[in-house]
Amino acid sequence: GVPSRPAGARAELRAPGARWEREGASDYAYTVRRTCFCPPDVVGPVRVEVRGGRTASVQTFEGRPLFPGAFDRLDTVEEMFSAVEDAIEADPDRLDARYDRALGHPVTVFVDYEANAVDEEGGFVVSDFAVLP
Repeated sequence: GVPSRPAGARAELRAPGARWEREGASDYAYTVRRTCFCPPDVVGPVRVEVRGGRTASVQTFEGRPLFPGAFDRLDTVEEMFSAVEDAIEADPDRLDARYDRALGHPVTVFVDYEANAVDEEGGFVVSDFAVLP
């Protein structure tokens, strides 16, 4: 887990971020879905493809509709790191983030902004990460 205070959480983010900068690829693909009480067209999952460090495509599965721009904040590894940093800045009640041991990219992120509120928790889960030839 991640310490609840921003400084500690930022420190925990540094190592995976550095690992991604060192080991990460500029061509890769992954599946991402949000974990939140949200409409289906912003939850996903979607398959993201990145080429040359830039988003090449974001596609839904089985032709499901997708809200335009729904995954703009999660459509590269760098964007996912930014999303975690933004969550840290908000000083949430709880932040759990897990990162890939080999490449450093986020795998699961869960944020609970307020201990006693319902339905404001959120985060995302990354699966099927692949470096592309």
